[in-house]
Amino acid sequence: MNNVEKIQYNLQGKVDEKNTTYEITSGTLFTGEWTDVLAYSQVNVIYKTDQQFILSIQYSGDSMNIDKEITEASSLSGTFSYPIYSKFMRIKLVYNGGGFSETFMRLQTTLNKHRVGVRTDVNARIKVAPTDFRYQVALGNVAESTVWNKFGYNDDVDTGTEILASFGGTWEPLYSPSTLTIASTNVNDTSGGTGANSIILYGIDDSYNELIEIVTLNGTTNVVTTSTWLGINRVAINLAGSSRQNVGRIDVTATTDGSFQAQMPVGDGTTQQLIFHIPNKDKVGLLDWMVLNAEKLAGGATPKVTLKAWVYSSISNAKYQVFQFVLDTQTGYSIQLNPSQPFVVGTSSTFWIEVTTDTNNTIVTGRFSLMITNASS
Repeated sequence: MNNVEKIQYNLQGKVDEKNTTYEITSGTLFTGEWTDVLAYSQVNVIYKTDQQFILSIQYSGDSMNIDKEITEASSLSGTFSYPIYSKFMRIKLVYNGGGFSETFMRLQTTLNKHRVGVRTDVNARIKVAPTDFRYQVALGNVAESTVWNKFGYNDDVDTGTEILASFGGTWEPLYSPSTLTIASTNVNDTSGGTGANSIILYGIDDSYNELIEIVTLNGTTNVVTTSTWLGINRVAINLAGSSRQNVGRIDVTATTDGSFQAQMPVGDGTTQQLIFHIPNKDKVGLLDWMVLNAEKLAGGATPKVTLKAWVYSSISNAKYQVFQFVLDTQTGYSIQLNPSQPFVVGTSSTFWIEVTTDTNNTIVTGRFSLMITNASS
């Protein structure tokens, strides 16, 4: 009997001239025109340029008001694919190339219809798509839902209490919005340098909306973000030089008070912190897996470590201790949580882990998985 393989046939591909462009000036805005996309199932964007930009796809039910917007930070070439959420759609671009004009720009938007067909092939393998909802979210197949894997460490917790993040010390979320000041400890983390040339920031703005910004580094000289932030969920290298890593430690602090909001340790390429900010618009965080570790120290010291999870809600303007665990490294080093029901972190709130130890130089690491989805879905 022949195996059956599901395949996808492309029935129609149409160039959307209203949302296609071949030239743009650095720092200026391109906004396409509203296009009726109700007859299509997918929007595809393909581009190539020599400067970085931020791309948004906007959806509207009436071609006047924006009902949904998805923002992407681009590399120098690539493709994006989006489902159809509303009757009308348009593309918007803002260059983020540090003030340098591009020498070329090609962006084309196409609209596609698809169907799933079936063919028989005696040599074909049966292809089965994962049906687990969490896998579908991770693959980007569920609207309004994303998966985050958070990881981090504090490799020098001294007696007392510190945040579980590479920058350590005591920490509280920002209660008032601020721009962010960014600098490396190495001059080679700069545009055209051997280290990190630019970084990409993911987080929330002053209204708890999801926010992305690309920042071009200038070595040890401070660079200030264009956007105003309430929190950072991740910072990662956007473009690197010949070393393929950040050669210095990159610090991200609030311009208003100098408090750490993120840090990229030397060579790590991304932030290391167990802090997450849940966006607004009825989003919630579902935390269903976590592992926390404390290490016995060189010389035989066996610290006793208390781990506390906190949630700050911007709605109530209060913070809450939501769980507490004690690790005695004389008897064990690790805690792993796999709750039968996910731990729910509410909309417009911040979740973080802090560490209390009775021994200097304690090392603590952790990781958790978090699904961001609509509370009503």
